[in-house]
Amino acid sequence: IVDGLRPADRDYVTWCGKLPGFGVRTRPTGRKSFIAQYDFNGRTRKVTIGTFGAMTVDQARDRARAILANAQLG
Repeated sequence: IVDGLRPADRDYVTWCGKLPGFGVRTRPTGRKSFIAQYDFNGRTRKVTIGTFGAMTVDQARDRARAILANAQLG
């Protein structure tokens, strides 16, 4: 799925169907970054995990699980 994402006029996020809060941000340049998004103290936070190609989807998903778990713990 990540390989098939194409650049658009502005950034967009494609969310994972397996892990809520985990997605891939695609930039107009074509660069793709894995992100984790969560709410903390009433604000939405986005954390960039890494770049597609430098890490695999599975590696990024594992890292996102840890980030999201930490967010739930406060």
